[in-house]
Amino acid sequence: MSPVVNTNLKLMKSFGVFLLLAPLWLSAQIINDSPFIPGVASLAYAYTALPTDNPLSLFINPAQITNFNGHSSLSMAFTPGRIRIHWINESFYLNPAAVVFGKRLETHPTVAWAIGYFRNTYSANSDQLQENLAAVTVGCQLTWHAEFNIGYSYRTSDFQVTSSIPELSIAKQRYQSQDYGLQVILPIAGQTMKPANQGVFGMQPSFNMALGYAILNETVKNSNNELVVPKHGNAGIAFDFRLQGEYHQQPIHWLQVVWSSEAQENLELLPDSLGSHFASSPQRMRVWRNVVLGKPGYRVDNHVGWQITFAETFAYGEGIIRHLYRYFDGYHQSKTYTTGYVLETKGLFSWAVANWPKPPLTYMAEHLELRYVSSQYWAKSA
Repeated sequence: MSPVVNTNLKLMKSFGVFLLLAPLWLSAQIINDSPFIPGVASLAYAYTALPTDNPLSLFINPAQITNFNGHSSLSMAFTPGRIRIHWINESFYLNPAAVVFGKRLETHPTVAWAIGYFRNTYSANSDQLQENLAAVTVGCQLTWHAEFNIGYSYRTSDFQVTSSIPELSIAKQRYQSQDYGLQVILPIAGQTMKPANQGVFGMQPSFNMALGYAILNETVKNSNNELVVPKHGNAGIAFDFRLQGEYHQQPIHWLQVVWSSEAQENLELLPDSLGSHFASSPQRMRVWRNVVLGKPGYRVDNHVGWQITFAETFAYGEGIIRHLYRYFDGYHQSKTYTTGYVLETKGLFSWAVANWPKPPLTYMAEHLELRYVSSQYWAKSA
């Protein structure tokens, strides 16, 4: 749970006039096209492959919904954020929230299912631009030598712009879209996502690799049955290293280091006999160049980030988004940097239970986890 998030974004001044004259483009880029979700911002949204139990991650890859610990899980997240554009003295507010319930089958504990709900409201200072987005996500997981996750989301969005300039006003419209996601978590050394109680100094290392793939904004249409928001194809790779052990018989991850890189392709709009349609899958993405090496390409952005966590109490992470755009004098690259930290109670509860093993504390350690997340954005062009 992430009760408070302070998020800042500085955009390039050269886009100022365009942002002011195109609020629909701004909303599409921040909400539908490249979602700005404060609770998962510090790693540059590189969560297509990187496993996380953060409910907000299902908006990036719906396959994340089954990444929960234990036999059953109920998790919630609420992370209000603000995008501050200093040079036009304007702020845009977001209020993403999500709830996920997951459970493993009694007779087959290697099989799990989950269902979740996500919503996000977006508005400007002047209240002239508003968007309300909601999504329902379902997913399942199969564990057999590795963890295989699959997820599906159905989204609706109501969008409206009210302006003193009639040409800029947009009547309330509803958009509908679908997301599909896959994720595979491969244990390379140690046990995947499981605490260990033996090894050097009571700690045992584990090392996992994860692969992810997602199609976002499938068949995005408005109430007039028009294609309006770009469709995305994302592919990523991630690595997770942990030192696991026990503290007074309480399992704990003393150290966790994660790294994630992914490519996000803005799929092309292709003509057909009925008008046009988006490409069904990435066409320009190259796995080695865009995903592994972290280089952007035309219509293909690269997102890469890392995070280090100490004793399940404090985490710090950084990320970068590389975007290649075409101008009149050729191609240029813009970079958006992200940074953030997380304070969580899981490690503190483990320490408290080890010293005072009383029923209220033991129950809280097993069923309750709170997180405070703070993230920042800033951008520049090369």
